[in-house]
Amino acid sequence: MYTCNPKHLYALNWAIEDPRNVARLERPVRGLGRELSSVEVLRADQLPEVIRANGWIGEVRQGAYAIPHDPDFVFSAFTWAAPEERAALAREELFRRCIGAHTSYGDCKQNTELPPIVWATYRSG
Repeated sequence: MYTCNPKHLYALNWAIEDPRNVARLERPVRGLGRELSSVEVLRADQLPEVIRANGWIGEVRQGAYAIPHDPDFVFSAFTWAAPEERAALAREELFRRCIGAHTSYGDCKQNTELPPIVWATYRSG
């Protein structure tokens, strides 16, 4: 384990609606030496501005370059957009920039014809 001091700790509002998720959030926050009150709660409509303000969109995939600071943490829970919501998101400039940054990494060889997929590694409920 190494010392980690993220500048920002965020939690998405739907992730903290379930008390079990709050307990899961509390453990790593305390492990960072912080209080739960230091976590900023965000709504989905606030994400684009937070992404822009923190410069989370890069020219290459995350992890391709060393960064001079610890990463920010965003605590979430899986939620799935309805087809009409996905269509609206896909039309946004921010979405196109994210996909462009992800697929432009030299050996990524992503199939951009398919919609992006997130694989769950654990159950959130």
